[in-house]
Amino acid sequence: MWRHANAAARSASFSAWLSPRPHPRRLLISKISNLPDPTLPQTDISPAVRILDLSEGLTPYVKGWKLQRRLLENRLDFKRRSRDGTAAGLSEPPDVLLLMQHDHVYTLGRGADENHIKFPCDLSLLARGGRTPHPDVPPVLAPNGAEVRRVDRGGEVTYHGPGQLVAYPLLDLCRRDQKDLRRYLTNVEEVVIRTLARYGVEGLRDDANTGVWAREAKIAAVGVGAARWVTTHGLAVNVAPDMDFFDGSNITPCGLDGKRVTSLRAELSAAGREAECPCLQELGAVLVEEFVDVFGAEVVRTKNEEEIYANCAA
Repeated sequence: MWRHANAAARSASFSAWLSPRPHPRRLLISKISNLPDPTLPQTDISPAVRILDLSEGLTPYVKGWKLQRRLLENRLDFKRRSRDGTAAGLSEPPDVLLLMQHDHVYTLGRGADENHIKFPCDLSLLARGGRTPHPDVPPVLAPNGAEVRRVDRGGEVTYHGPGQLVAYPLLDLCRRDQKDLRRYLTNVEEVVIRTLARYGVEGLRDDANTGVWAREAKIAAVGVGAARWVTTHGLAVNVAPDMDFFDGSNITPCGLDGKRVTSLRAELSAAGREAECPCLQELGAVLVEEFVDVFGAEVVRTKNEEEIYANCAA
């Protein structure tokens, strides 16, 4: 449910979202199996990724946002020191995959149309931090109690909340020799598609919009940002959230008028298999397995932010 900036950009430092795919005049849903696509570039075995799973409880969105910013700044600081020759003796920060479940929150990207917020709300208060969104700017509250925040990503308004698994990969694409954001986005979508396939739900790509769809309804939002080829933001899979928060009386999700939003529970229920809907931790474990397969990465599980940096390779 996130828009994406032009993937052709190759600036030294940027934070952007990939633009919607070609074919904006028509919706072309293409079926994707749970088997590898032989037409996609294959990834090589890459440095170990630290997994920090915080999805068992609720993480305030601002806490997850600040954690991403700290991890990103550590990576960028190491890159700066490597360039100016002051990194001797320092360990290179590892790639990280964060798994979270947030409190109720609506987020607006940098260029989000405020008209896609349907409830009365003084969004001017979110500009108190200046032109660049910052986590220290207090949110405003929606009538349903959800926070509303302006965040440092591209794209339109979206919702995060309990029952939705959010994954934030912070990967150095230079280190992995994968300096191709289009390819990276495709791989992130593939992780979601394969994860859904494990539960018998067919994940679909929409050639006009990013994300993953099920029966022409959006089941997962996929968005990627990058600064000096270190990725941020990520994906959100609707497992069993309160779908009223997506209702058109509250927001126009991702600015997509007339498009439905669905969840894994709803899709399984439609097939008479609602009892098979996994908890977030189970789905997260499956998603990590598919992440390992798609990205060819080894993973090391960590218990907290401090452990992320333990035993890093210099």
